Amino acid sequence: MKNKKQSLIEGSYILLFTAIITKIIGAVFKIPLSSNYCLGDLGFGYFSAAYDLYLPISTLTISGFPVAISRIIADYVANRKQEEIKSVLKTSKKILLIVSIAEFILISALIYPISKFTDSSGQGIYCLLAVLPSVFISSILSLYRGYFEGLSQMKPAAVSNIVEALGKLILGFSFAFLIIKFTNNVAFAAAGALLGINIGLLISLLYIYVKYRISSKEFSNNNYKTNINLTKSIIIVVLPVALASLGTSFVALIDSLTVRVQLSMLINDFEGFYKSLIDELNLTSSELPTVLYGIKSKAFTLFNLVLTLTTALGISVVPTITECKVHNDNIALINNSNSSLKLTTLICFPIALGFVFVGNNIMTFLFGNSAYSFIGGKMLLIYGLAAVFAGVSIVLSNILQGIGSFKTVFLNISFGIILKVIFNILFTSVSKFNIYGCCYSTLICYFVICCLHVISFYKNTGTLPIANIFIKPFFASTICGLTAFIICNISESKMLFLCAIVSAAIIYFLCLLILKFFTFQDMQSIPFVNKIYNMCKNTKK
Repeated sequence: MKNKKQSLIEGSYILLFTAIITKIIGAVFKIPLSSNYCLGDLGFGYFSAAYDLYLPISTLTISGFPVAISRIIADYVANRKQEEIKSVLKTSKKILLIVSIAEFILISALIYPISKFTDSSGQGIYCLLAVLPSVFISSILSLYRGYFEGLSQMKPAAVSNIVEALGKLILGFSFAFLIIKFTNNVAFAAAGALLGINIGLLISLLYIYVKYRISSKEFSNNNYKTNINLTKSIIIVVLPVALASLGTSFVALIDSLTVRVQLSMLINDFEGFYKSLIDELNLTSSELPTVLYGIKSKAFTLFNLVLTLTTALGISVVPTITECKVHNDNIALINNSNSSLKLTTLICFPIALGFVFVGNNIMTFLFGNSAYSFIGGKMLLIYGLAAVFAGVSIVLSNILQGIGSFKTVFLNISFGIILKVIFNILFTSVSKFNIYGCCYSTLICYFVICCLHVISFYKNTGTLPIANIFIKPFFASTICGLTAFIICNISESKMLFLCAIVSAAIIYFLCLLILKFFTFQDMQSIPFVNKIYNMCKNTKK
């Protein structure tokens, strides 16, 4: 049990570290991309609307198909059926090819109607066309990531994520910057940024495929078996896991399809609310919904930071939980689940509540002190509350899938998504809520999903140590957020803001120590702490 937990934590740290790096790279990409020196808010609005359409494809690549294939391969390894892994891989490849072709045809058919429905100017169609190549590249990439994660080899998938992020940064920004300089057309430049993302995906695929060719010699059996039973068993696992993973990206997709349309109907009602923004950016009424959507996307990008980190933790737990379930080791299953949830709340809560307490300061620090950063700051406050529930629900989704509760996860997320659609349309149709309506509907969506997942987890395991996993880090995070809020209100200095973040982080860990959140086993599971402990032990001998 201890070895399983150690393997789980090590895998978690690898993917967590990777998620942090890729998020930093993503911020370095999106912050200058959305600046007035490149796309600006209007161009970033075009980019974000198309990127939100790409997000479901990206999610399938990162946490949909990989988790499903990882779960299947982990099951085969746990049952000592290593010789059949290549059969699983080959059959999965055929299934994904069919899915990719269907996705490509569907998106191609819908591009023009979506463009006309969501954007009266018609300029967004270039970005939508630029998304298409990612359909095929992402599907194949997800297959190999799932293969390595199922074998509990997290490094190849982690490196491929970093390669993808670097390709996005270097190529995506370069294409957008050069196009804007030569054409001065923000719609073309936004499409160029998306094209760079596709090339980054392709480079990432080449890396992980080479890695697979080298490592697959371990499974040298050439008697591949593809039969109808194997295909059915893969689809039974892949379908609900893949659809459940789309929950997060569907939130962005729903916003992409509904928000600008609803805002366009409210132009005469709330134009006065944003007079300073219209004057500052010299906008027309028809451009205002796209600009507001661009501002929302900046806040959502920061909210997505929590989701990215917790997705990495969730992916790492699947093979271990699957193995525990196969061997009916309920004690190990509970301990590993609790360890993952504990690590999730440790990281997720302070970031989420930081958005609540100093969201406006964060937006000002990143995007400058202006009308649109103030609007984004109010959005980030709401997204911060949503992130508390979103972070926990993502990891619980993966734990429940590892247990085998695919249908439960799918139904819970589907119910949350239905509520998201309903409240999105209701709230954004009211001038009092307008653009903030999509933030409130996201909060409701994740609150419901999290509650349903917690109930499902308790039913499956019969236990949930709420005090140590949830209450202690929430209390410490609240103190942490209040510390940052008090310091930030002394002055608007950017240096003071950085001091506030550092001080809040120190206060947070001191609170956790006082509350006895960390156990000796928790400290030992951190790689560098474990090495120091072993060195001290050897020296003592």
